Amino acid sequence: MKTPLTAIKAAILSSSLLFIYVFVFENVEKIIIPLYFLSIVITFLIAGGMIFFTIMPFSLLEKDNTILFKKYFPFYAIVFFCSCLGLAYMAKFENIVVGVLSIAYITAMQSWIWTFKPENK
Repeated sequence: MKTPLTAIKAAILSSSLLFIYVFVFENVEKIIIPLYFLSIVITFLIAGGMIFFTIMPFSLLEKDNTILFKKYFPFYAIVFFCSCLGLAYMAKFENIVVGVLSIAYITAMQSWIWTFKPENK
């Protein structure tokens, strides 16, 4: 299974995007490096859990990753996008909420690609 490696990649991606967002849009003077590494640990736990509970069940449905990706990914993307949009609407489109939900969406979509991408031989 590619779950641990995908969770590590997702944690680094989401932590980096979050720090870029905070640095650019929230006018932070400097980025504190220890806080960045702490956020990687926290996002690793969150990303690993979300990958395990929302992406890995699809791998039990099909043996062929190519068919699985083509069959289920579009529906997952639509449902996840609508969920993020609904949460943003409920939060009255506050900047930080929209930023975090956007990062979660980008990370989830990239995690699908990392998880189900066929191996090059």
